[in-house]
Amino acid sequence: MDRVLTFTPIPARKFGVIVFGSTVPLESNCAEPHSELKDDFGFPRVVLRLAYTEEERRTTQAARERLLAILRAAGIESDVRWTLPQVTVGTSVHYGGTVRTHSNPKLGMADSYCRLHNVPNLAVVDASCFTTAPEKNPTLTVMALASRAADKLAADLRAG
Repeated sequence: MDRVLTFTPIPARKFGVIVFGSTVPLESNCAEPHSELKDDFGFPRVVLRLAYTEEERRTTQAARERLLAILRAAGIESDVRWTLPQVTVGTSVHYGGTVRTHSNPKLGMADSYCRLHNVPNLAVVDASCFTTAPEKNPTLTVMALASRAADKLAADLRAG
C-alpha cells in the first residue's frame, strides 16, 4: 500500500500569515537612552521610537489585498485581518538602522566598515548598522558585514 506524505498530516482549518516590508528611514524613528529609567545594571533603558508612515500603511494594505486575491483564486474564501495599527515596537526581530553607516558622522554613527566614528576601534556588526530596516532575514548580510569589519580591524592591527 502506497503512503501519501503531506506537510499537514492533520487537516488545517486555520493558518497564519505575516507580511514584512521595509520601513521608510526617518530621523524620528530612533533608539535613544531613557532620561530616567535604568536597567538591572544601572544603565539607561532604551526607548524605541517608531511610527508607520502612510506609505507603509498603503504597502501593507496592498499586500493584504494581493494575498486575499491569491487565496480567492485558489478557491479559498478567507478573512485576513488588518493588523498594522496593532503592531507595536518589539514585535519584529529584524530591526535595523539604529546605528546607521554613513561617511558623514552627522548622518550616521558608523563608517563603511561599521566602526563608530567617535570610537574607531569599536565595530557594530549586527543589523543596526544597516541604512534601512530590512524586511528579509538579515543573517547572511550581517555575517558578511562582520567578516568585512573583522578583516579591516585585523589589517589595521597589522599595519600598527
